Amino acid sequence: MVYFYSWFFASNGVTIETKTAILKETVQFKPNLTYFLQVKLAYRYGHWIATPVKGNGSGDLANLTKADGFLEIPKSEASEFKEGSVFPVITYRDCY
Repeated sequence: MVYFYSWFFASNGVTIETKTAILKETVQFKPNLTYFLQVKLAYRYGHWIATPVKGNGSGDLANLTKADGFLEIPKSEASEFKEGSVFPVITYRDCY
């Protein structure tokens, strides 16, 4: 979804609105890879707030029923991502 939609929309001249969300809890992730963290989203005071869904990583399909989308944490040498940090968010259901 992440890679196909980006390519498809760009190929057809469609601009995608980028959403961001504020990380509600500090998260640790060790491998130097882009991490798609499953999150529950809430809209508060004009900002999206992303609460991590506990599970076994982005491949844990059973947790998709509990999450509203993915917070895209970019590849980084850091292993800890602090509460209050802002990252792109990819939603797969409407959140209000």
